Amino acid sequence: MAVHPVAAVLGSSQQPVAYMLTNHLSVIKSTSADYSMSSTAVSSPTVIAAVAPTVPISVSAPFRVPHLFWRCSVSSPTGSFPLTFDTLIDDGSHTVLICEELVDTLGLRHHLLPNPEEVELAMQTGKKKVIVKLTEYVKLQLYNLNSWWTSKTVCAILAPGLCSPIILGLPFLSHNHIVIDHHARTAIDKTTGFDILHPVPLPPLAPLKKKLKEFFSELQQDHKLLVAELNMVCAERLCKIHCTFETVKGIDMVAAVWERIEGLVATAQLQARGANIMKEYHDVFEPIPHLDELPTNVYCQIQLKDASKNAFLQLPTEVPRGMADANKTTSRCWPNTPFRTN
Repeated sequence: MAVHPVAAVLGSSQQPVAYMLTNHLSVIKSTSADYSMSSTAVSSPTVIAAVAPTVPISVSAPFRVPHLFWRCSVSSPTGSFPLTFDTLIDDGSHTVLICEELVDTLGLRHHLLPNPEEVELAMQTGKKKVIVKLTEYVKLQLYNLNSWWTSKTVCAILAPGLCSPIILGLPFLSHNHIVIDHHARTAIDKTTGFDILHPVPLPPLAPLKKKLKEFFSELQQDHKLLVAELNMVCAERLCKIHCTFETVKGIDMVAAVWERIEGLVATAQLQARGANIMKEYHDVFEPIPHLDELPTNVYCQIQLKDASKNAFLQLPTEVPRGMADANKTTSRCWPNTPFRTN
C-alpha cells in the first residue's frame, strides 16, 4: 500500500503554522530515514493533514493575445472624404506615433518638437543598438465610424517603419479618459461610458432648461417668422380670390344727403309729437314733488283686517228648491250649522 506525502503543523502555538521540513522536497516520505529525521526535528505534532497525490496542472495562460485595434476615421484639412483605417492601441507606448505616409495622404501640417525624441528599436540587428531621432509631430483628431464619439486633439509624433498607420499610446488614452480592460477587450471612455472597440449609440441627453432671456429671444424670432408666413399666405390667398370680388359702386352724394334729410325730419316730428303728449297730460308727466311738499289731506282710508278675530260664514237655513232636488238625487244634505273659517 502506497503512502502519500503529508504535511505537519506545529502545535506549540495557538495559531497553527506550516512546518517546513528539512528534506529538499519539503514533504515526509515513506522511508525510515525520513521518519527518523522528522521525529527529531518536530516534537509531537498535534495535527497531521493528508495531502492528495501531486497531479501535473495544465497550463491555462495563453502564449499570445491579439492586439487591440480600433477602426476609426480621420478627416483632412483639405476637405476630402474621411479616411478609414485600423489603429493600434498600445498602453505600453509613452507617445502617439503616426507614419509619414499617412501624414502626407491627409495633408497635415508638420510641427517641430520642443525637444527631439530619441527612441531605440526593440528588435536590434545583431548586438548593435539602432536609435532613431524623432523631431516632428502633427495634431490629430479621430472619429468613430458612425460619428458617435470624437476624440480630443492629440499630438502624434512622426516615426518611420511603423507596424500600424497610427499607434495610440498613453497620451491618447489619458487625454481622452479611456480605461482598457484587457480581459474583456474593451476601451471605455469613463466620462461618457462609450466603448470605442464595441460602439453602441449612447442614449439621448435630456434637453437643458432654457434661460428666460433665451426663451424670449426665440419667441421674438418665431413671431417674426409667423408674421412673414402670414403675409405670404394672405398674398397668395388674395391672388386666388381676386377675380371673385364684386364691383363696389361709388358713393351717391345726392341719395346720401336726401336720406340724411329724411332722417332729421322724422326725428323732429317725433320730438314735436312727444312734446304735445307731455303737454296734454302734464299732470301725469309732472315730476314728483319732495316729501315735504306732498299734500297732507287724506282722500281715502284703507282699514286692514284684524287677524285676531275669527270669521264665521252664516249659511242660509232655507235651501233653494233646485238645490234640494239635487241633494235628493245625490243623497246629500245641506248643512244647517254655520261654517267656521279662520
